[in-house]
Amino acid sequence: MRPIILSLVTACAFCACAAQGQTVSKSPDAGPGQRLLSPYDAGVIFADTCLIRGPNFEDAEEGVRVHNVTQNSETGTYYHNAANLSVKVANGQCSLVFAANKQVDDTVSQLAQGTVSMVYTVPAGVDVTSRVEADGLRYFRIAIKAPVAAL
Repeated sequence: MRPIILSLVTACAFCACAAQGQTVSKSPDAGPGQRLLSPYDAGVIFADTCLIRGPNFEDAEEGVRVHNVTQNSETGTYYHNAANLSVKVANGQCSLVFAANKQVDDTVSQLAQGTVSMVYTVPAGVDVTSRVEADGLRYFRIAIKAPVAAL
């Protein structure tokens, strides 16, 4: 078990070093990809971008840049280049929206598993909503507001 943990720590450290110095591409045409990303992976991206990167999301770009995104230069929204997923940091809030074709309970459970894989416990104030859109997919939104003291 110990070698596995050491391997995971080494891999995470390598990824963090590789990400340093990278910048997020920007384009006025950036938009979501077509592929459905697993809810677990969406939870990982949410935690990495919105929960780990400071109380008022000042380092959100540092978290999102390793996840294959392009920032829309007009709206500021980060869009996954392959998956139907976006991240927005604005007005003291960080949110992630993604499309899924799974049952609501399964999606929320997997989303939570991905999130806690990064942060152990999810802080109070995380809000998850969903709705079905015209394309027939259910879109989930997970968001958190910055603490008042951090604003």
